[in-house]
Order: sequence, then C-alpha cells, then structure tokens
Amino acid sequence: MARNYYFSFGRSRWDPTPLIVAVMVVVLGAVMYAYFKADEVKAEENQQRAVAAAMENLRAEADSVKVAVDLPSGMKSRNYILLQISAYNRKFESSDTWVDAQEGAQPVPDAFMHGRIRMAKDANSQIYPASMTKMLTALVFIERISPDDYGKELQITKEDMDYLFDDGASVAGFSVGEKVKIEDLIYGVMLPSGSECTSALARYTAGGQEKFIDLMNAKAESIGMGASHFSNPIGLHDDDTYTTVSDMALLLDYAIRDKRFLKVISTQEYTTSPTNMHPDGLTLKNTLYQQGKIDMKSDDGEIIGGKTGFTDEAGQCLASYMVKGGEEFILVTAAAKPADFHTEALHVRDMLDVFNSLEVTRGA
Repeated sequence: MARNYYFSFGRSRWDPTPLIVAVMVVVLGAVMYAYFKADEVKAEENQQRAVAAAMENLRAEADSVKVAVDLPSGMKSRNYILLQISAYNRKFESSDTWVDAQEGAQPVPDAFMHGRIRMAKDANSQIYPASMTKMLTALVFIERISPDDYGKELQITKEDMDYLFDDGASVAGFSVGEKVKIEDLIYGVMLPSGSECTSALARYTAGGQEKFIDLMNAKAESIGMGASHFSNPIGLHDDDTYTTVSDMALLLDYAIRDKRFLKVISTQEYTTSPTNMHPDGLTLKNTLYQQGKIDMKSDDGEIIGGKTGFTDEAGQCLASYMVKGGEEFILVTAAAKPADFHTEALHVRDMLDVFNSLEVTRGA
C-alpha cells in the first residue's frame, strides 16, 4: 500500500517538498559562497604577501646602493637639488631625509616621498624658471596631442612671431608662413627652445596662449608643484611666473616617465621634415649641447639630456637627467649669474661637476 506523505490540516494537504528544496538551495548557496569567499580571501592574502615580498626585495636592493656626492665647493648656481630616483623610491618609499647644504637635515616635502634627495641648497626658495618652463609646456603638448596627429602641418603666423623679437625670446628658426609638422614643432620647443613653435602649438592645442596657460597651471597642480605658477608658456620673465628647483625636479621626474617626452629631451640634434621654406628640413640642436664640446659620458654613467634656461632675472638654469652606476638622478640648478652669458655656461659646468663627483657603490 502506497504511503501518503501529505500532512493534513483539516481539509487541506501540505506538501513539504518545496520547502525542503528551498532549504537545500540556501544551504548549498551558503556553502558555495563560503568556499569561493575563502578562495578570494586566500588569493588576496597571497597577493598581499607577494607585494610585501616585492617591497622587501626592492628595499633591500635600494639599501644596498650607496651614493656619495661631495658638495662641489665651486658651485655657481644659487639654488640646486640632486634627486635620486628608482623603482623602489617611486613606488614604496614613505620617508627620507632632505639634505640642505645650509640648513642640514629636514623633513622631506610630501612631493619627494618617492625619491631620495642627495643634496640641496635653497631648494624651496622662489626662482624664475626661464626656458625650463618649456618642459611643462612640451609635456602638456605631448599629453594632449595624439601621435596620430604628429604628421599634421601648422602654419607659423605673424602673431606667433611679432612679440617674440620684442621680448628677446629664443626661436627655432621657422618663418612666417612656413608650414611645419606638429612633431617637428615639439622638437622645436624643447631642443632650440623655439618660442614660435610654442606659440603655434598653444594655438593648436587650446586656441591661444591664455587658455593654454590654464592647462599648464592645472597640470602643475596635478603633479604637486605647489610652489609654482606660470603666466606664459615660453618662460619670458614675469613676476607671476615662478617656481622652485624642487618643483622643477618633481616636474622632470614626472615627465621622463612618458617615453615620448624622454625621447625628445634626450635628443641632441634633430632634422625636421622638408617644409615649404626649408626643402632640406631645418636642423635643430639641443641648447645643452651648444655650449662647446661637452663630455656627457663617463665609464659608468651618462648625462641623458636636459633643458636649459636663461634670462637676466633668472640667471642660467638647467634641469638635467643622468644615470651613474646604474642609478638615475635628476639635477636642477638655477640662478647662476655669469659675467658674460655668451662665453660662460656656469649651469653646464655645475652639472658636470656634480655628475663627475657622484659615486655609486653596491653592496654584496
């Protein structure tokens, strides 16, 4: 005789099967959630351990590197900073010591938590950047213009040129009416410090210099250049264009992570595509290498590139990027005042003195 599993409540019968199934589904779901959650927690813990191990390896590697630099007694620049950078410094360093030549050890500014300052003098004092400004200018161009557009031609206008000569701004050598490719103009900004190139690209990028200046200051703020402000993209002297060598070092540290920027700033000489006024192209030389024959290499290092600047008010300025003993360094110097700018390159001399005095050793 078949058994009846229905429960009777008066005239109605209740089937418990749906409830049993529902409970089984809930229990199974809970078990599966706990299983996968445990795997997720385990994976997260493994990832944390891997990151911690990587941090320790990087820390051990960084600690095994010893850097010594004798403070050059003959430094002609009034302000300077030497910043060591590395993968560990950029990602994981949380504290360090700011070494000021006059004031001794101080807390490191927040912007330099990722780096190691090897020497500094008046690094937070206000300076005028002169054409070092064009590092920020070129960075904004590079970040905002697609490489697909590098082949486009822009025409140099009379407005691009007029005020430049009045203010004594440096130029690359293009003429009014000349049609130049965007990529060539970017090299023209950085290598010969061409102000007509800067003006043309500012017009293309933002519709004019005024709006482009807003982009510059917004970028500077986003990087952390809290002691800087710019009133023009060229570096012409203006009391409202100011910075510090610390901020300039921070800018260069940021900018060289962009391979396009690094390629431009490390180029010594560049020949543009043919134009309607230069059928063989125009040869552009980095101002850093226009100071006579300079030995940029040693047995264990090389000065990769840099950006110079000069106005009467700013003096000679230079932001440079170098590698020595397998370590990367950024040096920014400012306010060197030569008796004759045309015959004395005090900023380049200071750079070479620091480069040659750097000693890097690695522990066992």
